[in-house]
Amino acid sequence: MSVALMAYTLSRINSEVASLLLQKLNDRAIVYQGLKYWTGDKDSGSAAEVEVTSYALLAYVSMREISEALPIVKWISVNRNVLGGFR
Repeated sequence: MSVALMAYTLSRINSEVASLLLQKLNDRAIVYQGLKYWTGDKDSGSAAEVEVTSYALLAYVSMREISEALPIVKWISVNRNVLGGFR
């Protein structure tokens, strides 16, 4: 999660390092059936997946990488439950 959070934070101050972190983050992404997401540590569970994926989404949007953000938005939408929380 730290890479996603750092990428988002640095993108907010227009740091050139943010692009490097975004590439590193993209290399770690899981892409499945048009959806893109990230996992936390091996024992972290689904809440960590939602958190790290959300920070990644914020980083992509902050850097105006909207086409890259769309599969992330779809993954988040698919993982919402009927009460507005997440699975």
